[in-house]
Amino acid sequence: MRNCDEMRSMVPSADLLLERWSPGYINVVEEVTGKRMDVDRKIILASCLENTNSTLRNASDLYETTMPSDVGPFKKFALELVSAVVPSLVAYDIVSVQPMSNRIGEIRYIKYLYGTKKGSVAAGTEYSSALNFTGGNFNYSSEIIDTEVIGTSGETQYVGNLEYTPVRPGTVQITVGSSVITDDGAGNLLAPAGILAAAPATHKVSYADGAFDFTLADVADSDISATYEYNLENNPNNIPQIDIKMEIIPVLARSRKLRALYAFESAYDMQRDYGVDINAALVANIASEIRHEIDGEILNDLFVQAGAQGSQSITWSKTPPAGISVRDHYESFWNKVIQMSNVIFNATKRASGTFIVGGAECANIVESLPDFVPSGATGVVGPHVAGTIRGYTFIKNPYYPTNAFVVGYKGATFLEAGYTYLPYLPVMSTSLIMLDDFIGRRGFATSYAKKMTNNKLYCKGTITA
Repeated sequence: MRNCDEMRSMVPSADLLLERWSPGYINVVEEVTGKRMDVDRKIILASCLENTNSTLRNASDLYETTMPSDVGPFKKFALELVSAVVPSLVAYDIVSVQPMSNRIGEIRYIKYLYGTKKGSVAAGTEYSSALNFTGGNFNYSSEIIDTEVIGTSGETQYVGNLEYTPVRPGTVQITVGSSVITDDGAGNLLAPAGILAAAPATHKVSYADGAFDFTLADVADSDISATYEYNLENNPNNIPQIDIKMEIIPVLARSRKLRALYAFESAYDMQRDYGVDINAALVANIASEIRHEIDGEILNDLFVQAGAQGSQSITWSKTPPAGISVRDHYESFWNKVIQMSNVIFNATKRASGTFIVGGAECANIVESLPDFVPSGATGVVGPHVAGTIRGYTFIKNPYYPTNAFVVGYKGATFLEAGYTYLPYLPVMSTSLIMLDDFIGRRGFATSYAKKMTNNKLYCKGTITA
């Protein structure tokens, strides 16, 4: 079950919107498709319906004298168009979808920072966020201080204090180039012959306050660092901290628009001879066009900007080696998918692949594997979920080069993705107008923002001959 708390926090009026738009719209979508939507998707659809309704209401007030008298039916038609487009987008399965209530919006996410300087960790260093995981320091919460710089190169005598005290006796290791100075558990610093100066004869470290004093036989040619342990129980005030910071990425919704024209005679003939309402057919076609253009643009961004493997594309040859059957060789394609999934894991330190997007040639391979389970989708236009295989969602995309594919990650909640699609007005339509030239006119538009936030969650591949 998906966790919808994050989506509700982003849309404070979520419960009110669900109550308002479930009857007649959200419930109908579930009845028509035969599938129950998760709460996140319901909230997104309700938000989009509310935005569209508000825009239509404002347009009615602004152009009161020129709006058609059947504005009521027109509003219902426009809202039904939104209900038809929004839930069917492929975007829900592969990227984060966050509705916008205004044309200018923002993507919010939490960033976790090391708040204290400790050993090699600098204060303010990011170690994790909803968008990335840069890797943690395994000693940060422990008593171990790893690689604390205590002196710069070019000197022979070093005097100072270790930062974390009291120091546990016998744990101090001071690195000088390739040599290591250690303490003997009694406060004396010892080193291999020729590292420490002969005079003074003793080199010390104080466990109580971390004070150290030692002299090298020769000038150090690199910085001096110390690794040691301290007694956390005897100094509970010296505990490293984690800082939590809310980050905001501003985004601006941009528009796509289409205009449709048709002759009165053609519409009349279609209705009379075939019983086809050309306006209804036009709306269905345009809605499909806008829907798959949105999905196509998002999928193209994932392919072009995929960065888990750097700028290179991982390749797999479809030509079987000598003595290997085509069926057996196709199984090796799945080994390539696993490799790309682990490229993502290595780049992010937190995620592996959950979906594949591929062109027609990739589909030939995936759909022929024995574990592929078709989605049963029929009459689809453009990118669509073709099925699942071994825990991965497979999306067939006619806009990729036929031999191209992407392995990517999408988590259990809408925040767990490296790309965000933010619908503002998913689909808007003008009312039908026919002037004295007997040409029917209708306009369609969509308005949304999009943003790649972590391209290391996507790895692209190419099938070669």
